[in-house]
Amino acid sequence: MEQAVIESAIVRAKPIMLTAIAAMAGAVFILDGPIFSGLAASLLFGLFVSPVLTLGVIPVVYYGVTRKRVEWIRTATG
Repeated sequence: MEQAVIESAIVRAKPIMLTAIAAMAGAVFILDGPIFSGLAASLLFGLFVSPVLTLGVIPVVYYGVTRKRVEWIRTATG
């Protein structure tokens, strides 16, 4: 399972990063606008943080929870 989590992050990394970079490049142009500058800043921050969460934090949490569940089942069944 550990290898599957690592490989899934590797396979998904390129499309996720390309999408985030393209969206950030588009949001940079509305930073100068007086009305949408706050929206652009929050959008850029969200697009910067979301790949970190998607590729790093969520797979690690999933692995930890699943590993604990497997250990619990093994101890419960003897």
